[in-house]
Amino acid sequence: MYAKFINNDLIEIAPKNKGAVSNYDKAVNLLTADGYLPVVVIEEPTAEKPLVKYREINGQIEQYAEIAPIPAVPELTEEQQEMQIRAQRNSLLTLCDWTQLPDAPLTAEQKQTWVEYRQALRDVPEQAGFPENVVWPSTPETEASNASA
Repeated sequence: MYAKFINNDLIEIAPKNKGAVSNYDKAVNLLTADGYLPVVVIEEPTAEKPLVKYREINGQIEQYAEIAPIPAVPELTEEQQEMQIRAQRNSLLTLCDWTQLPDAPLTAEQKQTWVEYRQALRDVPEQAGFPENVVWPSTPETEASNASA
């Protein structure tokens, strides 16, 4: 196959017969005179590298595959960071709601530890440096919490 560059990564494949008496796509001298170069497949596209690219090297066009660009993830605004931290905090609170039930299998001391932990979670938005610098409280270690997980 012969082709020529249209621009950057786009190529135009040589037509099969350009009205010549001889078969145009078989006449290398006609193709090269019109600016067409042989195309060599270096790498076929795959799921990991789906984009087909072309480059001209040493009088030929090489076809290769390239990884699709990863779109840039925009930085979160402060409001979005706050929402994300609050959602994480709310999730942690939900996970330990059981500790505040009257029939929770905890001693009074363990229950108080969980009360303090839950209050520390509620106080996260009041920390200096919130939302960029958050210090998460440590989860209390109790046999009941390990049994419920």
